[in-house]
Amino acid sequence: MIDIMAVNDGKYVSIGDIEVNDTEKKIDHEFMDNLVCPYCGYEDEDAGDYLETDHGEWSCDECGKVFSFQADYSITWCTSKIIPVEEIKSD
Repeated sequence: MIDIMAVNDGKYVSIGDIEVNDTEKKIDHEFMDNLVCPYCGYEDEDAGDYLETDHGEWSCDECGKVFSFQADYSITWCTSKIIPVEEIKSD
């Protein structure tokens, strides 16, 4: 299954999926820590250092094919206790 993308207001949006030949090499290229070429599987560990945008097109350094990319962001939360000064003094 391949996700078909289109550009809408400067952002890539999914417009559907198509089936691919089962003999095609399966490459893990979604939700990765680095850019991974969906054609050959080459992982560009340095791309994030020089990308100026969070979406666009990229040419693979290994196979030369052009593919689209879009950064996905997630937020994690960290909490800590607030101890009143009175409790600290009484210990």
